[in-house]
Amino acid sequence: ANFSTVAAARDGVVVDIEEAFGTNQHTSAGNFVRLRHTDGRETLYYHLAQNGALVYETQSVVAGQAIGLSGCSGNCTGPHLHFQLLQLVSGAWKTIDPMANRLWTTWPGRVPYLAAYRSELNAGTVAVKRLMTVTHWVEFRNTGGRTWSRDAAGRRLLLGTWSPAARNSVFRAADWPAWYVPTYLDQASVPPDGIGRFTFGLRAPSTTGTYRETFNLRVDPIYWFDHARLGGYYVPLYVYSGQQP
Repeated sequence: ANFSTVAAARDGVVVDIEEAFGTNQHTSAGNFVRLRHTDGRETLYYHLAQNGALVYETQSVVAGQAIGLSGCSGNCTGPHLHFQLLQLVSGAWKTIDPMANRLWTTWPGRVPYLAAYRSELNAGTVAVKRLMTVTHWVEFRNTGGRTWSRDAAGRRLLLGTWSPAARNSVFRAADWPAWYVPTYLDQASVPPDGIGRFTFGLRAPSTTGTYRETFNLRVDPIYWFDHARLGGYYVPLYVYSGQQP
């Protein structure tokens, strides 16, 4: 409908706006808002109403935020939204299918994959004797729009090393599935607003001292969560020898 609210598909930054054209004025796209996202892709929202942009260039927006009003500017036979997802390929912007990797489809107004820290076994410093292993767990709330899964046939959710991503950890334990993967999701699935737990071992290195191990969630095999929204999760550790302090 005319003047319906148009929402951002994902967090991003406004990189371009056009809102000067009236109904059926100008060819092709008419008025639009263009957003750039953290993964380098861009989204376009075409045929907006005249003066229908609700944001400004360089403004940061979040998924679900109102960015414009629908209209019928440009090559248009009735009020509607033309949505387009673009990716830079060999120096040129190419239109890609937002359904292709299922990362752009979600409950209305929600980022597909997002989480919030809830609790862990020991919220303080974890003390572990050198060359010994302790078991730790952490829980996150699914604040995104997609169900989390442990199934390898789906988009399996894992806890991975971070800062930098997929680094080799000196605390890798024997139960880690891979050198950068402490564990997968404990439950078979966790729906939006549910709580997911990740249980894993931490094996202390031979060198004593204080450490900070940073972790992030990842949808295998390609998509890392927004670590800042995850609370910047890390585990502070103290490696000792002899008697526990």
